[in-house]
Amino acid sequence: MITDKNSGKRDIGIKIISVLICLIVVSFPLSKAADKICYPYVKAKAVAYLCKKYDAKITDFKLIDSRHAGTYWDSSRDELFQFLAWKDFAFEFEYNGRKFFVNRNDGKFYDDYQLEDIENWCTEWLQKNIDENIVGIELIIDNYFNYIANCDKSNNYVLTKSDTKEFLDNYSYGKYNYYQTIFYYNNYDHSNELEYTKQLKAKIKDKIKISDYIHISNSPYPKLFKNTNKAIEGWGTHYYSIKNYN
Repeated sequence: MITDKNSGKRDIGIKIISVLICLIVVSFPLSKAADKICYPYVKAKAVAYLCKKYDAKITDFKLIDSRHAGTYWDSSRDELFQFLAWKDFAFEFEYNGRKFFVNRNDGKFYDDYQLEDIENWCTEWLQKNIDENIVGIELIIDNYFNYIANCDKSNNYVLTKSDTKEFLDNYSYGKYNYYQTIFYYNNYDHSNELEYTKQLKAKIKDKIKISDYIHISNSPYPKLFKNTNKAIEGWGTHYYSIKNYN
């Protein structure tokens, strides 16, 4: 009888452990499915990421627009042909009077809230240390990706003005290499523009590390424009010399 009781208790224990294991096994894919499909869940995670990064309250962030995860026709690789591609969630928020975008990539959230500050800091540094005619750098979220990857930063790292030189040394080369431009404005003398551009690029290369994807160009305006882009491949802000350029 004692043996039977012990055996019964052992069987109950085994069943309890089995149930717990099943719950863990089942709940894991369910959480993954919720992460990919459930909009409120992912939105809440995006806001939680922003609150932690910027030490803010949930109510500080106002949702402006969003894109659900799913398959979309994408022509970003070829203008003539489209293909079906899985695209993750994207959000547009407003915080401190500034609109910005949050994208999810490989399960992590990234935002471009600081791009405006970064662009201003970089322009100020270049004007002070290289040439006062410089009016800005072309900037998109992928440049931020390059920076945090090259400098081994986390996705919730908040840049300060003291990071400006480090950012300039690392934003233009890495996984995301695009032809980027540093703009200057010189509306009074175009007679020797080629030579001026050559000398300016040499000065820039002497001060910061830039990739071969960097161009030096005369801007038609004395400032850059903040453009927004809700393309299939990703939502983001784009600083460029032409308004409404995407």
